Amino acid sequence: MRIVAVVALVMATMNCSRPTTSTVADAAACIDRLVAPYYPLIAESARVALEHVAVRVRLNPTGSVASFEVNVPKGSEEKAKLFRPTIEQAIRTSTFRPECQGREIDLAYDFQLAYDEKKNEGRISFQPPNRIEVVSRSAIVQ
Repeated sequence: MRIVAVVALVMATMNCSRPTTSTVADAAACIDRLVAPYYPLIAESARVALEHVAVRVRLNPTGSVASFEVNVPKGSEEKAKLFRPTIEQAIRTSTFRPECQGREIDLAYDFQLAYDEKKNEGRISFQPPNRIEVVSRSAIVQ
C-alpha cells in the first residue's frame, strides 16, 4: 500500500513539471473570471468577421497568464491582425484559478457580423464550456 502511494506521489510530481493541456471540462473549471473581448471598431466598420479562433493560454506557477497562442483558419491571418489586440487584452485581464498553475487552457472565439438593422446593439455570449461569441453592431446605412 505504501509503495502505491509513493509511486502515485512521484508520478504526480513528474506531471507538475510540464504543462498539461486541459480537457474542455477542465478548462472551464480553471476559469475564475473570463473577460470578453470587444468587437474592434475598425473590423466592425469594414464589416470583417473572424470565426473559429483558437487560443491556447499557458498559465504560470501562480495561475496567471504566462503566454498565449492564437490560431486562425488558413487564409484568415491578415484579418486576425484586426482582432488580436482585443483578444490579447481579454486574455491578459482574465483570471484563472491558482490550482490550475502550469496548465494550458483552450478557448475559442467567434467574431460575427450582425445583420438585424432594427437592433443596433452588439452582443457577447459565452457558450460553455469554452466558446465566446462576439457579435458586432448592425451597420447603419442611410
